[in-house]
Amino acid sequence: MYLPQLAVALKAAATRKPAVRAFTPAQQQAFLYCLLESEPLSQEGLRELVGISAAGASRALSSLSEAGLIDYEVGGKTKRKREYFVPDRAELFRKGKKLFGDPVKSIETGIRAMEDHALASGLSALALRSELVPPSNMVVATGPNVKPDESLDVGYLEESCVVQRLSYDPTPFAERGMVDPFTMFMTIGEKDERISIALREALRGYPWYRD
Repeated sequence: MYLPQLAVALKAAATRKPAVRAFTPAQQQAFLYCLLESEPLSQEGLRELVGISAAGASRALSSLSEAGLIDYEVGGKTKRKREYFVPDRAELFRKGKKLFGDPVKSIETGIRAMEDHALASGLSALALRSELVPPSNMVVATGPNVKPDESLDVGYLEESCVVQRLSYDPTPFAERGMVDPFTMFMTIGEKDERISIALREALRGYPWYRD
């Protein structure tokens, strides 16, 4: 009996999908969708919100489910449609921020301050959500595929800005010209006592936030 059972175990191990160690950009957006949007959550909802393919949305949500971050029920007319839900958003936040990784892939200065697709990010977004004094140079964020506007005359700008190019497009989750609160949290590099107090002030209204 031992050898057949061992063979079954080895076959299962060989076919088992590897555990999620770090989010891809699609998984980052799926995580934000699950953390920030209202239930029910679905492949179609993610696809329509962020503009990825149906297959990409399915893979991203399935990977979060396999990692134990979210769960789902099967229903619909065909009894095959998955509706995802988050058992505990505070736990999703705790586990997800470890897998999310640094969303800032590059930093530039002096451009895009006046462009519509530049969202307040990092400490600038935190200042807008709290009593924190804004940084001297505005911090903004763009997605990975946004190209600088070479025709933009930045000479008239009173201050240069810091541009964070993120691994994903932050606009689907934007709030009032700012990146979403989780992206804000992840784009603040330094966290001294003053910033920690401002973060608690800005995020205390979100049920998923834990210090």
